[in-house]
Amino acid sequence: ATDSAGNTRQSTSNSFVVDNTPPTTPTLSQSPVAGTWTSNNVTVTINYSEDSNTKQYKIGSGGTWTSYTSPVTVTANNTVYARGIDVAGNISAEGSIVVSNIDKTAPTVPAPTVTVNSRTQITVQANATDAQSGLHGTPYQYNRNNTDIGVYQAGPYIDTGLTPNTKYTYKYLARDTVGNISGYSDTTTKYTLAANPVSVKILENRTDSIR
Repeated sequence: ATDSAGNTRQSTSNSFVVDNTPPTTPTLSQSPVAGTWTSNNVTVTINYSEDSNTKQYKIGSGGTWTSYTSPVTVTANNTVYARGIDVAGNISAEGSIVVSNIDKTAPTVPAPTVTVNSRTQITVQANATDAQSGLHGTPYQYNRNNTDIGVYQAGPYIDTGLTPNTKYTYKYLARDTVGNISGYSDTTTKYTLAANPVSVKILENRTDSIR
């Protein structure tokens, strides 16, 4: 460009790079892996793309976005979300992982079913359930009159060598696959059959009504 005095000025130009490309979606992994039950916490590791200047995560859809500096400890089953933000402010799509293998809850233990078989034998059946990792292979510790019987076992307990016409009270503990142990169930009480039942002698057989 030339002014009225004949001075010439070099023209200049500036170029700008417009960045409207967001970072790549973060990837998440967990330990222990999905499908492996644990009674402990789960660790979630997040990998971000190199252009993610700001790295964030949150636990649960209503959680608060937090700066990611190290693997995330998850204490209860939930979904972990992650996003990256570049220097231009572009925000990546959210990556996520569903943590569903934490079991910190002991089995539910209703009172046992107790069946009197004879004067000296009673069968005790535990009725525990577990909605998460499931019952252990040998889930039940039976208890008679406030004393544990033997060791953990599967199935019912057949109590033998008992005293006729005697009261017995039963309860049990239950454990799940990852080792959570319940408190004692409610109790069930039964009497064994009498050794010598009282005989009844019929003196007269009458068919007429008693008035």
